[in-house]
Amino acid sequence: MACRNQDVAVEAYSPLGSGRHLSDKTVRLVAERARRTPAQVLLQWCLQHGLPVIPKSTRRARIEENAQIFDFALSDEDMAALDSLDTTRGTERALEHKWW
Repeated sequence: MACRNQDVAVEAYSPLGSGRHLSDKTVRLVAERARRTPAQVLLQWCLQHGLPVIPKSTRRARIEENAQIFDFALSDEDMAALDSLDTTRGTERALEHKWW
């Protein structure tokens, strides 16, 4: 976490859920609509929420694929569908107020 002028930047750790979210039905449907991979959709979701992400991969092809997320945006409908997957309400709470 880095601090700048009283603001705190939050960075997504394991933004792809260690791969377990890539096969989620909703993520796959959104990916099909966007003509992107599930990983690209999850990374874009983070960016559209203002969360910087650093995905990890040991495979060159996946690293290149993960970098191809700056030329599309998810619709409000798709963002809401992905938001609804958070059953912990953690994302919502983290954005409400300072929790640190």
